[in-house]
Amino acid sequence: MREAEPTVVKNSPRADTAFAFITLFLGYALVRAVLFCEPGVGVTIYAVIFVALAALYMRLHGVRESAASVVPPVIMIVFSAAFIVSGIRWVRYLVVLFEVLVAVYWFLAAFGCRAEERLGDFFPFDMIKAFLLQPFASFFAQPKAVDGALKRTKAGRRVFYIVLGLALATVPAAMITVMLMASDYAFENLMRVLFDSFLTSAWLNAVYFAFGIPVAMYIFGMMTSASTRKCKGFLSPEQCKKVLGVLGFVPAAAIYTALTVILAIYALFFATQSSYFFSVFSSLLPEGYSFSDYARRGFFELCTVTTINAILVILSELLIKREAAGEAPSKLLGLRALNILMGLSTLLLIAVAGAKLYLYIKNYGLTPARVNAAWFMLLLAIAAVLLIIRQLVPKFNFWRATTVAFVALFAALAFFNTDVLIAKYNIARYYDGSLPSVDVYIFRQLSDAALPELAELLERDEASGGALLEDEPRRWAMQYLSDRIYYAGRFRENSKRFITDRINYLLGYNASRGAALKLLDSGKYLDKTRYDG
Repeated sequence: MREAEPTVVKNSPRADTAFAFITLFLGYALVRAVLFCEPGVGVTIYAVIFVALAALYMRLHGVRESAASVVPPVIMIVFSAAFIVSGIRWVRYLVVLFEVLVAVYWFLAAFGCRAEERLGDFFPFDMIKAFLLQPFASFFAQPKAVDGALKRTKAGRRVFYIVLGLALATVPAAMITVMLMASDYAFENLMRVLFDSFLTSAWLNAVYFAFGIPVAMYIFGMMTSASTRKCKGFLSPEQCKKVLGVLGFVPAAAIYTALTVILAIYALFFATQSSYFFSVFSSLLPEGYSFSDYARRGFFELCTVTTINAILVILSELLIKREAAGEAPSKLLGLRALNILMGLSTLLLIAVAGAKLYLYIKNYGLTPARVNAAWFMLLLAIAAVLLIIRQLVPKFNFWRATTVAFVALFAALAFFNTDVLIAKYNIARYYDGSLPSVDVYIFRQLSDAALPELAELLERDEASGGALLEDEPRRWAMQYLSDRIYYAGRFRENSKRFITDRINYLLGYNASRGAALKLLDSGKYLDKTRYDG
């Protein structure tokens, strides 16, 4: 597929006018599905609709098919499934942010507004332009387009007058209704029924619509700026280079000295502490330490130092004086050599921290914090390797490779229900004897998607005559399972009161809710959790 910059071959004023109204719906729907519902199947449906409408908008404006116009929407469609299959709420919110970033970059790339024709060294600048500059450069274009459309045509003016009339009638209509309700019991009952079944839903939808207006303005601003290439000249390659030149004010000698000092500290650390910290690789326990204390000691510090390392390498690339690096290739080679050593130090620190984490997991099992730490260390390790490659091969596309790696790792986080995997892993290791006990209290940190694993554990404990769990953990697990199932049932019942609540309930369906409802509908766990042991 072509990677060349696409070309806008025509303007489409009618399409712009139509999408000024369509984005009102998109803003309303996004706010309702994300802010007023738990992100679930509603966001999946929204992503599909958005991609379809965005593709139509691009087609109407003559965007040619290319990797820039095809790859981002495919990513959006794929990741939209995470709102259904993932049981972890905070992960689903991260996917919402990820989808937004992909969408704004899609419009930037498809309309040829990137600093480069493909994802490259100026990718951070492109993301700033896509997420901030383009949408806000035309932020007020949407209300202007709507206002112009309403005033320009006879039908539009009629709609405007109808809305104005409804607004003017609001106060007197409310006063008259209240007085009539006070004068007649039958009319009062009728109004209460209407209010409960219709007016409440209308009020809630009005709130959703009001919150959705700024979102609609953001979306339409993004579309308009992209289709008109309003921000094409901002953060151009020349301007990006100029920004880097302005940032590069620190003399090369200062950068080299700072990095050398840090590397010397690392050398001393690795030399003097090798017998202590590196014993983790052979799972040896130093005298006077428990596995918990030893694995925890220095772990978060090592993770912090690793993150600082990555920041230092980025700052060294940004802040080094450009003239010095450009005029003296040997100095540039010096920076590359130091960055390679920093990358290797980072990998070594990650290896030590990872080995400590492995030791912790081996002796105590998994927790969400340990899984997330492992994910983050893997991402840093890949970035460090790619950084080293970049220093050895200057033409290597670091940002493209890093982006691909991040998307792949983020997909693993989004689609693998890590809460379920944690529960399965810990329970399985308890069954095979490699863990002395199973920590049922860990389920407080897990989503409802892991409840079936807790229910199965309790069933096996009951079948064994209570041999698997002690009395107190068993009672707690039964009560917790009962409470979570009861809450899921009450939530479902409460959603039946108003039509808006019913729709919101359906829009928020996800793996966690499905797991809890399946246990509830089985009809046996609520009674079983009353068991005292």
